Amino acid sequence: STSDTVWATVVGSGIYRSTNGGASWAPRNTGLPVGPNGLQVYSFTSPFSSAVTLAMVEGAGIYRSTNSGATWVPQNDGLPASYGFQGGVSSQSDGYLYVAIDGQGIYRGTTGANASDPVTWTAWGTTAAQLPSVRTRTPSLINGVYVVPTGQGVYISTDNGATWPAFKTGLPGGYVINTVTDPSNTNIVYAAANTVYK
Repeated sequence: STSDTVWATVVGSGIYRSTNGGASWAPRNTGLPVGPNGLQVYSFTSPFSSAVTLAMVEGAGIYRSTNSGATWVPQNDGLPASYGFQGGVSSQSDGYLYVAIDGQGIYRGTTGANASDPVTWTAWGTTAAQLPSVRTRTPSLINGVYVVPTGQGVYISTDNGATWPAFKTGLPGGYVINTVTDPSNTNIVYAAANTVYK
């Protein structure tokens, strides 16, 4: 992508793109379903290139575009048929795609050799049993450790998702929205909750 290309999600109206640094915007929603609350896109990511984008749509799962958002097709093979709160879709440096679903844990997605190959999802490790059932987000991979924000603090896995001990000393007991590393020191992690924690 170029520095002039900017993407945004609008509550009830889906995805918009600007190719001139935000001076003007155009909808990029062809193929995305409209639900009872309008077109609600919870999150989207471009894991392979600016042309290939994944979006999580309320009540409809994951959709993918391979033409910079001009058209979208569903990519839900292996995901539950229905679910409530959807905690996002993301990609990590391990080469996997991730989807978080309330009460059903985290699913890992893989594609074929080409970015346009279909995505296949499988339940990841013991996330459904060991992570809190509310407001679980997709993981960050930090120095070989998977870090997952949830509705009950932060959980980590050092064994590729097999076990998930709580890692939340000093954090509030409620919803942690996101975790990120310090760009100058990857041993420093920030967690966003009712304020930012380090």
